[in-house]
Amino acid sequence: MLSEKKWNKIGRHIKWGTEPILILAPRMKKVKELNYRTGEMEEKKKLWGFLAVPVYDISQTEGKPLPELNMPDMSGAEGLQFLEVMKDFCREHGIEATFKDMTGLGVHGVSHGGRIEIDERKPINQQVSTIIHEVAHEYMKHGESLRDYAKIPESMRETVAEGTAHVVLKQLGLPTKAAQYLAIYNVKKSDIRTWTEQISKTSHVIMSYLIQKTGWNLDQSMTVEDSAQEGGEQ
Repeated sequence: MLSEKKWNKIGRHIKWGTEPILILAPRMKKVKELNYRTGEMEEKKKLWGFLAVPVYDISQTEGKPLPELNMPDMSGAEGLQFLEVMKDFCREHGIEATFKDMTGLGVHGVSHGGRIEIDERKPINQQVSTIIHEVAHEYMKHGESLRDYAKIPESMRETVAEGTAHVVLKQLGLPTKAAQYLAIYNVKKSDIRTWTEQISKTSHVIMSYLIQKTGWNLDQSMTVEDSAQEGGEQ
């Protein structure tokens, strides 16, 4: 399900007389907090409640056909050890990771800047994908001021986050839905090439940690760029 704006962006329009489906979405507010490590005030976004947001199912739209997508099976639990290690990663890197029931929010996870939330109801493999995705958002926010981060187009932020998740998951031999996810934002291979350096840096940090903690023998035959572009639109 997507908002009217996002449906319009991919060439589809809401049918006349259609009633929206209301879901709860996080309401964020900018606040200034003291960074005790630097002694400076920093602007952050914090959860300030929830808003009822109208969204629409594809059956309520008409227009440009969506690409045929074969959805990967994310229902397994092969990634359990990596999920536990990613929890340790968050603790060691100052990211508060909370697992909770996110029913009705329309998302698998969310990044708040220093804090992420993951839907605990989802299968283990999906949780692994989500935590890596949200950690990538955290790294973008850490490298840029929140003001600069907000200036990055949403499609590009999602390209980096899901591209990072795709690279790591491919190396771990776990399923990835990057192609399907990025198709929602109409991301093309050229877009991915633009952000390959950021995807490479973030995925390297995560993979290095996983190697250190698990001794996992990653597939070195596939370059980060090849793996990232494999997750984009064909």
